[in-house]
Amino acid sequence: MDQWAWVAKDGERMTGVMSLRRDGELDMAFVIPEVRGNGTASALYETLLEKARSEGFERLTVHAAEQSKRFLGRRGWTVDRMANLKDAGHSVDLAIMSLPLKS
Repeated sequence: MDQWAWVAKDGERMTGVMSLRRDGELDMAFVIPEVRGNGTASALYETLLEKARSEGFERLTVHAAEQSKRFLGRRGWTVDRMANLKDAGHSVDLAIMSLPLKS
């Protein structure tokens, strides 16, 4: 397995997902707009952190878009640098962020 993933559901409807790669990168984080602000992202995030700590990670990283940047910044992540991703004629500014984990 290359990564772990957690899914939030409301009944049969998927409302959010987060995944953590084995190299310590938070690979995916998404919550549907209808449930943003109700704790879904926070619950997924806390589960991800538990797993990272139990696996012995010393540091997590992420390439974060603006909304994720704000969410993670409030949880102690810092911006290491900014990057611009260009793909198929689109351009997205991303924050390369990290979070040191205490043992």
